[in-house]
Amino acid sequence: MTPASAAAELAGSMRLELAGLLPAGSFLRVSREELLFVSDAPRRVGGDVSAGRARRAGYRALTREALLYLGPGAAVLSRLEELFPLAPDELSASLLPLRGRPADERALDVLALGFRRLLLPRQGTPEDYDRQVRRLAALQMRSGGGGCYGCALLLAALYETKDRSKQERSSMK
Repeated sequence: MTPASAAAELAGSMRLELAGLLPAGSFLRVSREELLFVSDAPRRVGGDVSAGRARRAGYRALTREALLYLGPGAAVLSRLEELFPLAPDELSASLLPLRGRPADERALDVLALGFRRLLLPRQGTPEDYDRQVRRLAALQMRSGGGGCYGCALLLAALYETKDRSKQERSSMK
């Protein structure tokens, strides 16, 4: 399994799992602003309990202006890291010692951003995300925090996706 296919599969399973926690008729879309997904669940009957359900399932949840923002939590990070006991690239290999350590909010924000970039490629380049992952890695190496190995895996997925689309474009010429 490649980083891109694993990340896409995990993003799809997150979407399905979260959709199952929301009231019937609620939308669930990729957010361009907060966390990873946005839903109108708080406007629906029973929607006020959706944030709690999401948190109990291992996701991050934030309610603002009658919208529910959802993103990956520590459970999703663990699932991603478990898919790659061996690092697929040099950056990930350098962060492998931090695998499995508890992630802080900053690491989970960078993780959500990586998934968002994967699902909405026009939201930024892998190079933009690369800088954020390296900044996080420097902080986590000093503090002993976790989460940056998973972020580096998403970075590898973004570069793989970019390379694949570049190859597809050149083969069409």
